[in-house]
Amino acid sequence: MTRAKRKLAAIVFTDIVGFTRLSAENEPAALKLLEKQRELLKPIVESYKGEWLKEIGDGLLLSFETNLDAVECAIKIQKIVKTVENLNLRIGIHQGEVVFQGSDVIGDDVNIASRIEPFSASGGIAVSGRVNASLERDPNFKTVSLGKLQLQGVSQEVKAYCIVSHGLPETDLTQVKAKLVVKEKAGPKWSAISIFGLVTSIIGVIALGYMVLSSFSADDNEIPSIAILYMKNLGQADDEPWAYGLTEDLIIEMSRLGNIRVASMNSVSKYKDSDLSEIDIAKELDVSFILTSSIHKTIDQFNLRCQLQDHKKNMTIFGNKWTEKLENASLIVSNLAENLSNKISYKKSDHELVSETYKADPVAYEYMLKGKYKVQYQQNSEDWQMAESLLKMSTDIDNNLASSWSLLGWISYRQGKLMEMREYSKKAVKIGLKTKNYIAVGHGYEQYGFYYEYGKNNLDSAAVYYLQFYQTSEKIDYKKGTAEASKYLSNLLIKQGKKDEGLKYMNISVDMARKYGDKHDLPLVLPNYADLLLENGQLEKAKSILDEANELAIKYKKQEALQLVVGSYSDFYEKIGDLDSAHKNTLMAYKIAENLNQELISFGSYIRMAESYYYRDQLDSTFHYLEKINTLTDQLGIPFMVLLSNYYSGRYNYYDGNHNKSIKHFDFIIKNIPPDFDLTMRVIPKAFNALNHFALGESQNSQEYIALIQEELKEGIKFEEMEYYYVLIKAFLVNGKTDIANQYILDAHSIIMEKSFKIKDRTLRKEFLEKNYWNKKFMELYDKLNPA
Repeated sequence: MTRAKRKLAAIVFTDIVGFTRLSAENEPAALKLLEKQRELLKPIVESYKGEWLKEIGDGLLLSFETNLDAVECAIKIQKIVKTVENLNLRIGIHQGEVVFQGSDVIGDDVNIASRIEPFSASGGIAVSGRVNASLERDPNFKTVSLGKLQLQGVSQEVKAYCIVSHGLPETDLTQVKAKLVVKEKAGPKWSAISIFGLVTSIIGVIALGYMVLSSFSADDNEIPSIAILYMKNLGQADDEPWAYGLTEDLIIEMSRLGNIRVASMNSVSKYKDSDLSEIDIAKELDVSFILTSSIHKTIDQFNLRCQLQDHKKNMTIFGNKWTEKLENASLIVSNLAENLSNKISYKKSDHELVSETYKADPVAYEYMLKGKYKVQYQQNSEDWQMAESLLKMSTDIDNNLASSWSLLGWISYRQGKLMEMREYSKKAVKIGLKTKNYIAVGHGYEQYGFYYEYGKNNLDSAAVYYLQFYQTSEKIDYKKGTAEASKYLSNLLIKQGKKDEGLKYMNISVDMARKYGDKHDLPLVLPNYADLLLENGQLEKAKSILDEANELAIKYKKQEALQLVVGSYSDFYEKIGDLDSAHKNTLMAYKIAENLNQELISFGSYIRMAESYYYRDQLDSTFHYLEKINTLTDQLGIPFMVLLSNYYSGRYNYYDGNHNKSIKHFDFIIKNIPPDFDLTMRVIPKAFNALNHFALGESQNSQEYIALIQEELKEGIKFEEMEYYYVLIKAFLVNGKTDIANQYILDAHSIIMEKSFKIKDRTLRKEFLEKNYWNKKFMELYDKLNPA
């Protein structure tokens, strides 16, 4: 059975005018006309990358990837058929999310496309409002509005237009049998207010809440807290992205206003359609105030309501309702935040509260929100493709939507397409600076950092862009951005051997998550912090952090966080030599990663599995996962993955006695490692190759590598991983450099003991010293060097 596939597509219906009459009068001529239509039009459709889905009587059902392809193909068709007697076509085009099932396509938007076609003149083209939005900014096209369609069985409101440029005829509505909606007489409506009135209304609600909150605070240092719950969509299901997008943007803007803790979007999403009361939700999120709201989108405006509650007193502080024109949608949140910063009486931000003032095309803005919604709730690769298509449609209509470019970059990153991500991030930064969308600018710098760290292995350049992400976020008090940038800087600095500076930035990230974030997001931050503590020998603190993260990840059903937590647990147990517990957690992390189905997470899980089996002396299983590492690396081609896959291939082949294979992989690293990369990765491959050549009886080659290592180590080095010391020492010993090897044994022993002194529990310290795989080896080397 063919699997259904959802995608965004431009759907085209055609119909031969007068074909029924021709069939009745001259059936052979009618059949020949259908053959002629197929012969002429199929190559044209293919030339515009269209799909010839099926023939429906005398009509055609076609699909195209973009609106422009569909329209240009339709124009070409109408031009060609003018020369064919009786081949007079009406063409209708609509764009939407449809389901492809084999050679068929289904969905509301297919139905709409079929209803658009009758509004075309003979020899003309009718399009829906969505398609028209793609054309109206192009000076080569001119369209005329035909009105709102009366479509039974279709939940969406649809407007029709006809194309009157390119020599196409205008539709004569008196000749159209299909119906348009008759304008109703004015009845009871929401009271229309200006954008200033809209903003003032919401500001009044929330500002009052914060003033009340401040006045009830027992401690002047207590941070005000609020949860902006997921906006309830009272309109069509297709309007859900509006509710999601406006809620998320409001949360981000509110969190920038100063000393306020605002529950994250991830946190409040859990309570969408929840049966819990607002009071119970407030208790779970540990906030004082709850803002609830609803939205009802009509064809040209929003009807909105909101209510602010103090859950401690079980009372409503304020409520309001208002309307807003669709064309002002992109300014709602920024205007609200700007006015809030002037009206709320609490400690405001000392940062520059710059908000985006660009008035986006409403159709493009809707596509952006739908793309963002798909990114948030993606479940498979088709959802990624759909999100990408929606966002590209957004930028086709309005090139100045920086958020769309930033989201496109994020999608490319998650798919491992780093060059593509870089191009999108360039546009996000350039356009974001022009439109003052500094959040998009920050994330553009973030993606630049990804590109240089993972795409080029250029750590110095990556650090520059992560710092720009950090500084941009700090400038506008974008707390989430500051925390994320701090985490990236921390990891990168530690990779460069700058542990103290790295820990400084990690502390910033964790402190911000605790102070301004919420417990739902903490389990994503804490495992990284625990890893750094483990490397620093602070095992008890690391375990405590992991226990906290594990409890939160399970409680809030954060699978990605849980994958990080159990992976870090395996590191903890490896540190104390409990290989069975380490393997158990590695297996759990692997299973979660497989369910998440994200390439970069899978890559890390394969490495953990290979390592776990290596320490259990099961090299067959190690090589099984090494094959998975290499296959995924070949598939994605990301440079940092290429380096790592070669490192593990060289390492495991060395331990398995395959020295020639090992040499090949380590030589690749030696030739391709960037000069600013961690010194460890420049030295250890040379040490492995010194051992490889020595094992093959090639002592001269081995000594050449030793000379290269000594040149690298002129200024000294301290490794965090004891295996690195072990390999280096062994390479020096087999080449007769006993004095140097002994000095490194002393250095390694000193580091082990320094870390052990940080472990207060005596049993835990004993396990760390005597059961840890590499520590045990070094204690034996040290005892031989310093016999009792």
